[in-house]
Amino acid sequence: MKDNVDYRFRDDAFDLRRASDNPLVESQSNKKNWDKSNKVVGFNIDISNQNQQIFRNFSVGQDVGKPTAESLEMLNQMANQSRNRSTGSQNVSLYNLYRNRSYECSVDMLGNALIQPMMYFNVRNIPMFSGPYMITSVTHQISDGEFSTTFKGTRQPFYSLPKIDSFIQSLSLNIISKLQEQVKANEEKSKSSPENVIFQKNNVISNVTGTDTITKNQDCSDKINSGYVGYTPLDGPTLTQISYKDFRNLLGDRIVASGIPKKTTVNSNTIDNLTFVQMSIFLFSFIYLDSASSSGLKAYENNYSTINLTETYGALFASSVNKKFYCLSRGTNLNIPIASFISAEKFIDFAIGKFKDKLSLIDANLTPEVNITKLYVTKYPSTQPDNVYTEMTEQDKNTLENKVKQAIDIYKSLN
Repeated sequence: MKDNVDYRFRDDAFDLRRASDNPLVESQSNKKNWDKSNKVVGFNIDISNQNQQIFRNFSVGQDVGKPTAESLEMLNQMANQSRNRSTGSQNVSLYNLYRNRSYECSVDMLGNALIQPMMYFNVRNIPMFSGPYMITSVTHQISDGEFSTTFKGTRQPFYSLPKIDSFIQSLSLNIISKLQEQVKANEEKSKSSPENVIFQKNNVISNVTGTDTITKNQDCSDKINSGYVGYTPLDGPTLTQISYKDFRNLLGDRIVASGIPKKTTVNSNTIDNLTFVQMSIFLFSFIYLDSASSSGLKAYENNYSTINLTETYGALFASSVNKKFYCLSRGTNLNIPIASFISAEKFIDFAIGKFKDKLSLIDANLTPEVNITKLYVTKYPSTQPDNVYTEMTEQDKNTLENKVKQAIDIYKSLN
């Protein structure tokens, strides 16, 4: 096989004829404990040579009947299936299974009483099955005019498998859930810190009152969350814009596509229609707060809520963005990495996904302006502690509520 240029895989067994890479070879220098020597007897078995008249027959195969690691693992998987804990290999390669099999070779030869168990024989000229085997059983048969010997050996691989106690064999069923709970608790603790509350308050006000400045030297990459490593910077983000009416219509279509039906009349008192209207007005206002302009919504790279990459947003986010970012300064928020969305539709789908399960938090006792402002501060696009809103000054709250009122008036004025 070494002469075949298309063969790129080494044998997994050692060669008895070579000293290098041979685990049976030991140093003989200054050796005194010869009673503990690991020297073994070995001989070659050449198959297919014309002048070979000693070995008459041989057979090789994969033994699945012996209690190997593979067979025991299969029994374990069968047992787990009855307890709804089915497991399986994550790899399509069969080598991980085959390497645990017991490879056995049986040889018939002219009678030789010197053949004993624990000797080695080296099979040659047989692709895949060539290599050293340790003899495990020997049978001598003496009959009239004939003496024959049959022995069986198990293949000896070059590398031994790791010990059972040297690597993880199984995982506790609840270890992942415990890790998730701990990560969530750490995130909540971090968000509740006074420093984070102050940062989020400033972030909200900057989104509403600040002006955008693109940072062209892309010096915000160090602020990207570790979950988005590999996102590439944009040399120059593209400015995207859409009229209020077109956005309102597109928003309605995507809400219906998400599974929230829209009844014939907007003024209907049905629950479904109320849910549709609430979703539509709330999201329109949220996005208006970030991207409003005199002619419609305006933003870079279809990101109409300036969704940044300093936080994580889940699987829906990964399928909605281009895995690219640009750096933006807005008010007191300097050099923030902002995500690039594939399209306006993808952005809206993401916004719906982040707010769809928050509709139950709407307080019927509050005015629409206060409701929208409070949920914008604490729940969109990611959940923040309630004190981010409660510790805002009345002036800041009024600033947000006034702009929310503008958004509601524009929404209602659209035909």
